[in-house]
Amino acid sequence: MKTLTERERSILFLLRRGKTYQTGKSIAILMGVSPRTIRNDVKALNRVLRNYGAEIVSKRGMGYKLEIRNNTKFSEIDNHIIDNNHCFTFPAEKSELLLLIIKKILINMLVNKKLYLQELADELFISLTTLKNNLPAVNNELKKFDLKVKIDRFNGIRIEGDEDKFRYCVSEYIFRGDNYASHQLFSIDEMMQIKDIITKILLNHNFILTDMAINNLIIHIQISIQRSLANMHLSYSNQAKKELKNTPEFTIAAEIINEIKNRLGKNIDSEIYYLTQHLVSSGKLIYHQMNSFELNKIHNIIMKVMEQIKIETSIDFTKDLELRNHLTVHLSAALNRLKYKMNIRNDLLNQIKYNYPLAFEIAVIASKKIKEITNFSINEDEIGYIAIHFGAALERKGINEKNNIKKILIVCGSGLATASLLREKLKGFFGNQINIIETTSLLKLNVEMINQADLILTTVPINNLKSKKIMLINPILNHKDLVEIKNILNGDKLNIYFDLKKIFIKELFIKGVEFKTKYEVLDYITNLMEKHGYIDYQTKQSIFEREKMASTELGDLVAIPHALENNMNKVAIAVCILKSSIIWDKEKVQVVFVLSIPKNQAESYEYVFRLLYKFLIDEFGASKLIYEFTYEDMIHNLENMSSR
Repeated sequence: MKTLTERERSILFLLRRGKTYQTGKSIAILMGVSPRTIRNDVKALNRVLRNYGAEIVSKRGMGYKLEIRNNTKFSEIDNHIIDNNHCFTFPAEKSELLLLIIKKILINMLVNKKLYLQELADELFISLTTLKNNLPAVNNELKKFDLKVKIDRFNGIRIEGDEDKFRYCVSEYIFRGDNYASHQLFSIDEMMQIKDIITKILLNHNFILTDMAINNLIIHIQISIQRSLANMHLSYSNQAKKELKNTPEFTIAAEIINEIKNRLGKNIDSEIYYLTQHLVSSGKLIYHQMNSFELNKIHNIIMKVMEQIKIETSIDFTKDLELRNHLTVHLSAALNRLKYKMNIRNDLLNQIKYNYPLAFEIAVIASKKIKEITNFSINEDEIGYIAIHFGAALERKGINEKNNIKKILIVCGSGLATASLLREKLKGFFGNQINIIETTSLLKLNVEMINQADLILTTVPINNLKSKKIMLINPILNHKDLVEIKNILNGDKLNIYFDLKKIFIKELFIKGVEFKTKYEVLDYITNLMEKHGYIDYQTKQSIFEREKMASTELGDLVAIPHALENNMNKVAIAVCILKSSIIWDKEKVQVVFVLSIPKNQAESYEYVFRLLYKFLIDEFGASKLIYEFTYEDMIHNLENMSSR
């Protein structure tokens, strides 16, 4: 299959998500290009799609719509989008060329090959001048890893910095959601042997990792092999070595390294601490063996976190034993990641923000409290994983209230938290119409388990077992997944319990203003809200504080800022449509909704956010607000959607 460009994939994603025709103008403004460019992209896409049972059709005056005529053939492309967790985003100033330059340099360094400027320019089919003009942007991109580009006539172009940061950069840019990169750089046979070695040794020790964690481990072992061949190693302090050596994971790492030496003839003895570090910090499916001191320490953190959440949201999780147990497992690994300054990828982050907004906000509160207790700063990726646990807990509490019982089996590659969230989401949505008989990993799935179930919902492709019962879903259930599951089970619709005209304030609907930064926008809107009495000074400050903790940009030109602490009495929402888009944090934003939801109505946040998301994202509401919609148009559309 022809490789789709990022913009082509985004167009396909947008049309796949949409339910009706979308105008070229609305797609163009979301993509930041002209309608003519969209027309050309659609033509190029159709040359590919016609071979996969689909076509983008156009109708004068209405726009474009994706028609799927053969679901089986189209699933080859659709699964590619799902597998890569593709969410439509706007990379700020990140062009495809910039990413290609970084990838090419990293790949050559990984295989210990010198690369010179002219050679790189020739490989990318660009001039030497164009390449040199892009190098400042490359350095700017590498700053977040504390790395930089160095050029000399003897060694060519290289990326320099700490070895651990370099390895993390490699995993981010070369291997993130891209199995094809692994197949290009490494022998498939060697990859399969490494996987076999890992799974057998882990099972022998009853050390069960998520499928995602196993795949990450394989990637880092591959990186270790290549860096060892280049004589590039990590250094550890004597204290760190002592701590790692005293863990059960050290024995497992030693066995894996020894077996790699025996079967592959690759000596990576020097990597034992690096491998141990990854095992200690990996996502596990069962309790990690912790001593009573460590267990009590984590339990105390969790109880303090829950007390803080109760204070700030009026939601009480203290009696949820399942949540406490799952958070204990998660934090045992997460605190080790923070201790060893290891970053973790969360390919589900945008989906978590979109589908579980209240859970994400609770996780932000939790991360703030954890930092206060441990002095560890928690980034958005970690916050997203913590949110999954709270999402499952909210489902158990019945935040989203909704005959023939169907037996459902869940196959999940993302871990215990995601499996638990899927289970609770389904139970909360479908109630007693279903019975979740088991959740399992792909490694443990067998024919007998499939035979026992009426429906198998899987977050990872199942290639070795064929059944009409198997349905591939997003790791974070979204609207599309639930609608498809509804074709099998009877479902219910989302209820909104608000008079929309009373929460979307007309005097706070502003259009056509112009600012340069997100803080200028926030200052303008919050001053207006404070002036009219919808927020006080403390709530205003909390909106700014929340924005510093984790960005409220959503992609699709939208940001939804809100307060972390809110003692107001009524829900109020301000809408600001900018004259032109600005870079919020990483993405372009032109439509800003500022939410003021009192802490005693925190559960309302879920309903409001989902309605906004459906309007702004599923219905292309952002582009409609920018081009044509008045306040009355917006309310009319929101009311229609909430009654569906």
